[in-house]
Amino acid sequence: MSKSCKINHPCVLDSTLTHGFIGFKGLIVASSGLKNEVKTIASIINATGGTYIEILERNASVLIINPKDADYQKPIYAKKRRIPVVTLNWLLQSLALDRPQAYAAYDIPDSLWQQYKHAEGKEMAQTVEHDENAAKLPPKAVGQVKR
Repeated sequence: MSKSCKINHPCVLDSTLTHGFIGFKGLIVASSGLKNEVKTIASIINATGGTYIEILERNASVLIINPKDADYQKPIYAKKRRIPVVTLNWLLQSLALDRPQAYAAYDIPDSLWQQYKHAEGKEMAQTVEHDENAAKLPPKAVGQVKR
């Protein structure tokens, strides 16, 4: 794979298939925030022996994210279930070096984890506030029939 290739460029998939790279065999890969690259990533993962899944599940091996565009829910879900969360560079380097790289080297920074946790906390607080406001409403009359 040429260093000038980007993930959504055809040369990435062509190079991967030409070399016969099967290093993702057995991996179940999900993504978040990758928008235009999703189809290419799914093709690469599937062509190299792995399985790409649209919806993050407990059995996922790794979650690849674009930190700028990922919603916080998938990374938080993954982290709570000890699913590695890595940047797209993990995939690119794994392809460039013809073997999956260690996840830890491509983990997202602690500052971003803090942002995700903050967003999760805000959403939880809004849910609690909504539930408390709903509890203040008078209960609907159940079983009342006009006569």
